[in-house]
Amino acid sequence: MHTGTSHSFVYDIADLYKTELTLPLAFSLAQSTDPESDARRSFREGLRLFRLLPRIVADIQDLLEPDEGTRQDDAEEAAEELVHLWDPVNGILDGGTNYGEE
Repeated sequence: MHTGTSHSFVYDIADLYKTELTLPLAFSLAQSTDPESDARRSFREGLRLFRLLPRIVADIQDLLEPDEGTRQDDAEEAAEELVHLWDPVNGILDGGTNYGEE
């Protein structure tokens, strides 16, 4: 448990996912010629695939109210609603898609 800073709770929650996200990433970068850039891209993609924010919400709810049961299904439903983007011309767009021109 972290103490002594206003971010202690955030650090405690981050520790729940750190090994699952960062250790595999660190080993995957062993042969990288640009590890800093590759780490940023891989970590960002990992967060998207891991669906971290909905998991954090569900896990915090389970930690604070363990008798209420799991809320992972609710978190996944909420995530589907949260991953939309807004474009002033096209309206709602699906998240996780590269809309840049190649």
